Order: sequence, then C-alpha cells, then structure tokens
Amino acid sequence: MLARRPVLVKVENLPREHRPQFGLTLADIVYEYHTEEGSTRFAALFYGNNAEKVGPIRSARFFDVRLIQMYKPIFVFGSAYRDLLKHLFEQDFKDRLVLEGPNTAPALYRYEPQGKNLLLLNMNELQTVIDRYGIDNHPPELDGMHFASIVDAPGEPASRVYVRYSAAIYNRWDYDPASGRYLRFVDEGNAATPQKETYVQLSDRLTDEPVAADNVVMILAENFVVTPGVFDILLTGKGEAYIARDGRMYRVFWVREEDDDVLTLVREDGTYFPFKPGQTWFEVMSIPTGVQQQEDAWRFTFTMPEE
Repeated sequence: MLARRPVLVKVENLPREHRPQFGLTLADIVYEYHTEEGSTRFAALFYGNNAEKVGPIRSARFFDVRLIQMYKPIFVFGSAYRDLLKHLFEQDFKDRLVLEGPNTAPALYRYEPQGKNLLLLNMNELQTVIDRYGIDNHPPELDGMHFASIVDAPGEPASRVYVRYSAAIYNRWDYDPASGRYLRFVDEGNAATPQKETYVQLSDRLTDEPVAADNVVMILAENFVVTPGVFDILLTGKGEAYIARDGRMYRVFWVREEDDDVLTLVREDGTYFPFKPGQTWFEVMSIPTGVQQQEDAWRFTFTMPEE
C-alpha cells in the first residue's frame, strides 16, 4: 500500500449537524486550520490506510497548496474560490487534483442521509480514477519526520489540552492512559467565553471508534489576509510549536525550510524531536497565540488575523 502517493482529502468541520465525519480515524495525519469567520476545516492525509468513506468533502483553501507541496499527494477536494482554483491548476501538481465530475464515480459520490447532499470519497475505488486520468502514483520522497516510542526529556504534565479557534469552533484533547492516546472532544454549541464551552466526544461515523491521536501538535504560524475574507498561512521557515504525547507537553519548534520539505519538529539546540509512532493531529494556530497552563491543563487560543 505504501508504494503509492498519499491521498489528501478536504473534510468539513461545520455545520455541526454533518458531524461526525467519516474516516478520520484512518488518516495518518490531520491538519486543522482556520478558514474564515472563525471556522476551521480538516486536511486528512491517508497513506498507510484506505477508508471506504471519507468526508464530508469540502472546498480547498490557499493553505492546502503548502500541504500538497509538502506531501506530494493526490488532492481530493470540492472545488474552490475562482482565483484559488485557477492558482491550483497553474501548479506543477495540477495533474494530481481530483474534483467531482462525470468520470470520478464511484470513487466520489453523493450520500444523502435525511436529505443531506454530502460528497464522500471511497478510497478503494480511487485507483480507477488514477488509471483513467493517468495520474502519476509513484511514491514520493517523504523523509523528514522522526519517530521514537520514548522521549528522553521530562516534558510537563498535559492530561488535557484545549484548542479554541473562535466562539463557534473549539476542541479539547483528553489523555487516556489506557490507550496512551488523546481523545478528541468538540464544540457542542457556540460559546462566547471559555467558561461557556460545552463538549461532546467525537467519533468516526465510518469506524464507530473515538477520534484520537498519538500526537497533538500546536503549530504557531502567521495567518494573513490574501483578499478580504480569504486567508493563507505562512508555513515556511521556523516557528514555535508544542507537542502533547504520552500525557506530557513539550515546547519545541517546527521547521520547514523549503516548499517541498515535510514539516518536522526540533529542539532548541536544533536536534530532532520525535513524534510518537501513530496518528498525528496538527492544530495550526496563529501568531500570537494565547498559551495558558494551569497544572496539567493547557489552553491555546487562536488570534484572528486583521483584515
């Protein structure tokens, strides 16, 4: 299965009535990032697993270009702004873009529970689309992430991690010592202040398993305005990051020197900091990001970019 390209799929986070999403537990890496008006979407990267259902699929954003450059995947998405769509098809990866069309079924198909018109991907059928369009599916160079089962540093206690993007989008990661993973809880309703937040545990509608991660990484990066209401995120160079793994929090740095480099983590002295083997969720935050620690609970608060 690894003798192929990864598949990157855009997955929605709003509206809440479309939750839980399909297939997130089978992704190797998931990026959550701000899109507009305090909302977020997911970019789910599948490499070591296929999922019979992934979605609901939504449209691309400028930040996805950086992820495509990093992981060299086949990118499955539900259209984009006119200028962004033009920009995507001007890139050298244009032949790896997969949109819904007359020749993409049954890989891309509509699912309509209770009349909801959701776009989903069946990864088991994607090879037909790859063959039909002659997409280059050779495995790319993806070196860059470093893994270790044990970290040779104490870290700080982190049994709970809060990530707040806005009054409408916030989540919580609770460490589960039995599994050694962080379980995801999501916003149950709008909350004007953190004190009014209410949560529900998120599961995968495909597998019925709780959505969980072995690594939860908060990346502090510059969010900026492209045009009014349209945002991008600068993810080249080096910046602050925090990684929660094994019930501990570590202050590190993210590094991505070139556009086609895979994002990795380093310590202050420049040596690699290891991810725990397993699934990684990246929470792409802002500069500045509010960081608060109270005993073993951490809270990260996104700052909206100025237009």
